[in-house]
Amino acid sequence: MTDDLVMRIGEGNIFEGSDFEVRVPRAYVDEVLEALRGAGLAAEEPIEHALGDSAGVKITVALLDGGALPALANVLAAILAKHDNKRLIVNKEGVDAMGYTSKDLKQILQAIYPGGRPQDDPQIRE
Repeated sequence: MTDDLVMRIGEGNIFEGSDFEVRVPRAYVDEVLEALRGAGLAAEEPIEHALGDSAGVKITVALLDGGALPALANVLAAILAKHDNKRLIVNKEGVDAMGYTSKDLKQILQAIYPGGRPQDDPQIRE
């Protein structure tokens, strides 16, 4: 039996060159990586000391241009739409997005990250 799809999205790590970090259960890593890369986003599964924990396996995502946030929202919505038991949790604001469309997710992400990237938000750098 496959784990429920719970995707957690949070701020990336400047040292890894990522804008966002997405955590998913191990069973969904290949699907999520393929979808992110298919949308033209730079997505990698960095080497970690563990194979993932209850928070899932980390995938780093770099937005190659400022207009890539809608592409990220589209990918997340498409993946979530394919699965019955799914959730997207946006860590910064504690947003729990179940049943949202890509348009809704785009608006959520743009509201949380108005500059398009977590690093563009002056509050995050404080």
